[in-house]
Amino acid sequence: MTKRGLIAGMFHETNTFLGETTPLDAFQTRTGDQLQETKGDGSPMSGVVEVAHDSGWSVISTLDMRATPSGIVADEVLEFFCR
Repeated sequence: MTKRGLIAGMFHETNTFLGETTPLDAFQTRTGDQLQETKGDGSPMSGVVEVAHDSGWSVISTLDMRATPSGIVADEVLEFFCR
């Protein structure tokens, strides 16, 4: 039986000493098949995709969001991710 998994990720290093809030448009967003394109790029998502592929898993790709280190993430970002 083939193992099947759903992958999604949000990557952000939060600096609470900054007074700014990190908005949704600060995040690079990949969906669906674009997540498979991370394979080999050295990102955390790439590691997940490579292990799943090498293990013969069937993968359902949903959402990958990442932003550069900055202030606390705005509520709209988490709401978008959860939808």
